[in-house]
Amino acid sequence: MTDEQFEEFIDNCYEELQEKQARLFDEYDIGSYGSYWFDQITKTLQFKNNEIVMLEFKIICIGTWAHKVNTWLWGWSNESFTDDIRNDAEVLKGLKDLTGNDIFEQIGFDKCDETMAYEAVAMSLSYLNALGVYRIPGEKSHLFVALLEKNNH
Repeated sequence: MTDEQFEEFIDNCYEELQEKQARLFDEYDIGSYGSYWFDQITKTLQFKNNEIVMLEFKIICIGTWAHKVNTWLWGWSNESFTDDIRNDAEVLKGLKDLTGNDIFEQIGFDKCDETMAYEAVAMSLSYLNALGVYRIPGEKSHLFVALLEKNNH
């Protein structure tokens, strides 16, 4: 891709992200649950009310954005995840083949502001054809997980 094509790709993916998020909140009312639980063993994200699982999604960990130092770390390179989580996230390296951009095979990148983090998320969601994204907030970094499919409960 040329730089111009890459910018257009980012714009299209970001627009798709916004549409998916609106649909996700409309369809599943994501913001209404009392708590959530990210389970690395089952590779799921659960939404709960009074400790009762109300909604559950299969996930892929896209990456983490360290908002205090503005760095991005891809999910496949994050040593704090299980091997299974990291292996699943390796599919995102395929974005390098699609775009020609080496950033998708590097462990992460510096000078990543919030806009850049969401652009990385948007491209990942589009590539995965995911339902949407959930940002798990953290004191030092936010984890972005792609919601792949809803599990029945």
